[in-house]
Amino acid sequence: MFDSEEGLSETASALMLAVQQLDYELVKLLIREGIATQLPYACPKIDCGPLGLACHYGNDEAASAILDISPEISHQNIAKLAGTIGIDALLTTVDCGFADTIDVLLPLLVSRDDISKCNVLNSAVHHQPALVPKIYSYFERAGKGPTLLSYIDPWGATALDIALEYGLFELAKYLLDKGASYDEYRLKGDHSIDEGKQSTLASVLPRMKPVKFLMELKPKPSLIVTESGLNIFHILAFDEKLNGM
Repeated sequence: MFDSEEGLSETASALMLAVQQLDYELVKLLIREGIATQLPYACPKIDCGPLGLACHYGNDEAASAILDISPEISHQNIAKLAGTIGIDALLTTVDCGFADTIDVLLPLLVSRDDISKCNVLNSAVHHQPALVPKIYSYFERAGKGPTLLSYIDPWGATALDIALEYGLFELAKYLLDKGASYDEYRLKGDHSIDEGKQSTLASVLPRMKPVKFLMELKPKPSLIVTESGLNIFHILAFDEKLNGM
């Protein structure tokens, strides 16, 4: 059936269209042995491949079919594959909020050594906070919960920081119950106080609601909120000076 690259390309294009249109039966029909060995590289014009596209459209049935039939992305192999075939596809699925497709991918990916060092939980807090407990549960069962909670994104924020920034206090409580830290110094974030390192308390000053939330915790956050020694009173005084100017 696939005697030429042209024939493979046409079938691959039809497969991508079937995935996009959520036509599960056509997906199963098109994923035959001749094309399965080429997946997920069957359609080079689309970077994400059939699996990535299935994740983008939340077609968990198509994603399951691709995983079941293609030896290139089988249960044994997907954890070893880099790029769009693995974590990028998962991030797309998380951002789009497709809970069923997350259940297809995460059991296969959670064993990856680098998975808990990626932006999976932070991305969920940004885009799909209701899915955070589901996502975290996979990492917790795999013993990778603490690493996930301590992940710092390129802007210096942990999942807890993002939850506080967005005023998601119930989610913040959940993350704290799971062991998220609020009193450690780390590299400055996008809204840092100084050029040193900052704590969670520093990252939300002078926002009264998250500050009040943090100060009601036991133990309370340290008043020394940056590694350079800047404390809450200096920060508030500096803020008052700026307001006066």
